[in-house]
Parts: sequence; C-alpha cells; structure tokens
Amino acid sequence: MAETQNSHPDNIEINYARGKRRILIIDDNHAIHDDFRKILNHDSADEEVLAAEQALFGESTSREQTVVEYDLDSAYQGEEGLGKVTKALEDGASYALAFVDMRMPPGWDGLETIARIFEADQDIQVVICTAYSDYSWNQIVDRLGTSDRLLILKKPFDCAEVRQLAAALTEKWRLGRKAAVKMHQLESAIQERMEELSNSNEKLRLEIAQREEAEDKLRHHALHDALTELPNRVLLMDRLGRCCERSRREPDYHYAVLYMDIDNFKLVNDSLGHPYGDKLLVEVAKRLNACIRAMDTNSRPTANTTARLGGDEFVILLDTIREVKDAVRVAQRIHLTLKEPFFIDGHEVVSSGSIGIAVGHESNYTCSDDILRDADTALYEAKRDSKGNFKVFDSHMRSRLIKRHEIERDLHKALERNELDVAYQPIVSLINGRLKGFEALLRWHHPDSRNVPPDLFVPIAEETGQILQIGEWVLRQACGQMSQWHKQYEQHRNLSISVNISPRQIQHPDFIAMLDEVLAETELDSGKLNLELTEGVLMNQDKSTMALFGHCEARKINLHMDDFGTGYSSLSYLHNLPVGTIKLDRSFVQNLDLSGEYTATVQAMVVLANNRGISIIAEGIETSNQLVQLQALDCEYGQGFYFAKPMSPELAGDLLAQDFVGYKCAS
Repeated sequence: MAETQNSHPDNIEINYARGKRRILIIDDNHAIHDDFRKILNHDSADEEVLAAEQALFGESTSREQTVVEYDLDSAYQGEEGLGKVTKALEDGASYALAFVDMRMPPGWDGLETIARIFEADQDIQVVICTAYSDYSWNQIVDRLGTSDRLLILKKPFDCAEVRQLAAALTEKWRLGRKAAVKMHQLESAIQERMEELSNSNEKLRLEIAQREEAEDKLRHHALHDALTELPNRVLLMDRLGRCCERSRREPDYHYAVLYMDIDNFKLVNDSLGHPYGDKLLVEVAKRLNACIRAMDTNSRPTANTTARLGGDEFVILLDTIREVKDAVRVAQRIHLTLKEPFFIDGHEVVSSGSIGIAVGHESNYTCSDDILRDADTALYEAKRDSKGNFKVFDSHMRSRLIKRHEIERDLHKALERNELDVAYQPIVSLINGRLKGFEALLRWHHPDSRNVPPDLFVPIAEETGQILQIGEWVLRQACGQMSQWHKQYEQHRNLSISVNISPRQIQHPDFIAMLDEVLAETELDSGKLNLELTEGVLMNQDKSTMALFGHCEARKINLHMDDFGTGYSSLSYLHNLPVGTIKLDRSFVQNLDLSGEYTATVQAMVVLANNRGISIIAEGIETSNQLVQLQALDCEYGQGFYFAKPMSPELAGDLLAQDFVGYKCAS
C-alpha cells in the first residue's frame, strides 16, 4: 500500500480495529440520507440482514460477533463531501466508505466528486449510487484510473445489499489499514537490523568510500554535464568513435545518432527565467533517459547513451540497431513522453522536441564528427518542416542545406535589386461580405525567374537579422499604399492594413521610433494599422514588448495575435493582453470539413472571444462549406482563396474601385 498522507503508518488511526467505522453519504436528497441511516442501523435489522451477515462473515459467527457499528456522516454536494473527507484526514479519523450519488445538481456530479475524493484519500472505498446510466463502467474506470476501490449500487436500494456493501467494504478498508501497520512494523524491524549490521562496519566503509568518491567525482566531472548529469560531448564522442570503428570491422553492425533540441526553449527562459529553463532541461534529461532504459533487456544489453552537448541540445546514441525503423521508433517514443506537461515550481510547461536522425553502417562514416554533423542537418530539416517533428538524414538534405546558404546569400541583395514586393489579400466581413482591410504579404521574385516561398526565406531572414531591413521596407510599403487608397477612395477610409512583425524587429531598440517615422512619412492614420504578432511574442512580456504595448495603446495602433491555436496561448488570459483581434490558424478552418471535433473547438474559441470583446479573423477559407460553417459559428471576419488570392497593388486598387464584396467576387 502506498504511503500517502492518510495511509502512512504514523498517521493511521486506531479506528481500523473492530468498532465504529466512518461512512460518508454524499447525496443532494435529504431523504436518501435518512434511508441509509435506517438501513445501516443494526437495531432494526431483520432476519434477512442476519443471514446476509452470516454469509459474509461465516456460518459460525454469531450476530453479536458480526454486528458492525457505523459512524454515519452526511454531505449534500460533492464540494461539501470533499471538504469533509479532507477534514477527516487532517483529524486522523478518515472515512472507510463513501456512498456517492451520481447526479447532484447544481454542483459536481458523482464522477467528478469521486475523482476529487480519490485524489485526497487513496484508501477510501466508494459506492456509486445511481438510477441512471450516465457513464459506462469503462468510462468510469478511464476517468478515475482505478476500479479496485469502486462499486456501483443501482437505485432503488436493496437493504440487504446496502448492508453487505457497507460491511464488506469497510472490512476491506480496515484490513488494508491493519496490513499497512504490520508492514510498517516489519519494515522498521528489518531496517533496525540492517542499521546494526551497517554500523558494525561503518568505519571501514567510510574510509574506502571517501577515497572512491573523490576518484569518481573527478572522473564523473570530466565526462558528464554538470546540470543534467548526462554524458557530455567528450564521453559521447568517445563512445561514438567506438561505434564507427566497430562498423568498419562488422559489415552487419548498425548504429544511430538522434540529435534533438527543445522547441521554443528560449521562450521558457525569457518568460519564466533561466533557473526554470535549467529545471526544464533536467526534467527533459530524465525523460530521455527513461526512454533509452526502456530499450534495455536482460537478453540484449545495449550501450545506448543520452548526452547533453550544451544549451537545449541532446544527443541519443543507439548502439546495435537492426534497421532505421528502430531509431524512428525511439524518436516517436521521445515525442510521446515529451507531450506530457512538465510541472516546475508551480508552473505547467508544455514542451516538444525536434529530432534529426543519422544511421551508421559499414564504412559510410569514417569519423564520429561526420555522423553528428548529418544528424544535426536532419534536425534542421525537422525544425524547418514543423515543431515536434523528426527527420532521417539523406544526401538530399545536405544539398538543401547548401541551397539554403545560397538563398541567404541572394537575400542580402534582394532589396537593392528590387526583387521584393508586397501582395495584398482582402479581409472581409463574414456577415455581409464587405471589405474590412488587407493583409500585407511579402513576396520575393528571385532573379532565376522563380518565386521563393516566404516560409523558406523569412526564417532565414530572421536568423541572419536581415528581417530588420526587410521588415521596415514592408511596413513602409504597406502603410504608404493604404494611405494612398484612403486618399483615392473616400468610401474606403475605414479600411485597415495588417502587417506581420518579427520578434527580432520588436527587440531592436529603434523599432518604436521607426514605427512613428513610417506613420508620419506615409500620413497613415495610426488607428488603421494592425500589427500582427505571434503568440510567442505576445507571451514574452519583456521590456521591449511591454514598451511596444504601451506605445500602440497610446497611438491606437491595433495588435493582432496571428496563427492563434498553434502555440501556448489560451483565451482564458487574453484579457490580460492588449489584443483586440485574434487570427484563427488555417489548420482549424481546413479541418472543419473533416471533423466535428474541430467545429466544436472553433465554436468554443468564437464564443469565448466574443464574450471578451475580441474579434476573430479566420484564415485560409477556401470552400463555400467552410464559409457557411464559420458564419453559423458567428465568426466575424475571414480571408482566404475563396474570396481572393494575394494580389498586386494595382489589382487591389481595381477591387476598391469596383466596391469589392467578397461573396459576389468569389469563384
């Protein structure tokens, strides 16, 4: 039996012995409480009760011997019941059994009540009392995670059945408590004996241990990471080198390297602080080690290694794999274990990892640096594809990496060569189809006559810092264009322009001054500018971000949360952020046609956002069915190919001249 607060032998009450056993009745019907008291009052028991008790306790047991007295207590709502269970534990007089009604409006239902009680008291027995089939047995077990302390009693009650359940379950509780005390006594006796034996040799062991400890510490510190206690780069490269040598000797030998880093780890450091980041690294290391240990068996011992190279980078060396699928399965297992939230000093942290995999066999790698490099390249490909992903290295990845360097080189000259331009995609009202505004979207026409997708070159611009110059240029183009449209089309002076802002732009000390300069030069009304920020930027409320919040509020510049639903944010605290609009990520919209679950999710987002006075723009609307569903969910605005693709300023101007209406122009 686990030693919880209420089951620890030092806290176990004397009342586990025969005598009064405490029973709690949780039911919103006062009459039910009276019924239980009458049924469990042995003074009124009839011959049927005596027969039931004899069947339970044995034929030779007399009535006087089997009579069990109960101390009955009542609660009329689940919350009250939980309070009494907690108070009883604190007083050292815990309940043996609780009869819990399934329906107790307006508070918790029986299932929620039992779940809370089980969290508080891990010994209490429970009988569910119900006349209905609210939940199946499998649903109940799945929700509560246990069935060995749980029975169901159907209403209307059979008196004998109630007495039998009370007698049997309280006796089970009593025996369990008694066994815990016996076990504690036995463990104490064993411990005392072990301490006696240990003390007799303590002096000799102490001298030997001190000497060995000093040697081990020196050896350990030289080969292990100080924070996580995992092998460091030195030890990893030694073991990896042995794998390379073995692969040259044994043609059938295969091994693999998994290179992993934690997605959005910087956000944890910036938002919670570096001490929390360090604790997260320690917890991640523990889970990685657990995944690797799960592969070890008595029949096939392995030399698998989990190492930390530094920062949030980890490497897993898999020794003696049979095929690539073995490494893939380990990566999948790692992803599953990282999906479970981390709880660090009261904070819940959700994390994921991206993994690159390289497999060594025969003589394809002559040195450990090469396979580590290729695993790192595969990691880059995994992160470029999506967070929480893994990729297996192939030769094409190295070619793509070379191509990336070419893009980085060409991007430096893209502005001066006039290869960049801004396209404009309409944002329309889903109520009447009228224009609300445009989103400015960056485009790059490469000199070799191909269009480079933004999701390819924008991350490169972010990493290299070129986004500062490019982002300022986009802001000037978009604000200038919207200001021109306001002057040219009087009926469209209420249109706004949305511009994506990079985290690196916000962190730049001159960003706010540049923003004011652009608005002044373009003569755009600041209230018609929407800055689209990612969830990570809005959550990272450092000095630069807070300064931007205050600046935008003073100038009535609107802040939009872009790609809502793909990061860490929650509608529950959006009221704490200066955000007036959220943009629902296109993945939710595209899945409306596939699953009712997405429909329910979108509906919940819309309702909660509307309650907080926050507008929603649904991105990626491509079909009439998606439009109809979003209208039915009261989503206010939308954009997507169904209305119009991103277009040049000239085509957008033509739409304004025609007084564009989204539904009529949709194809």
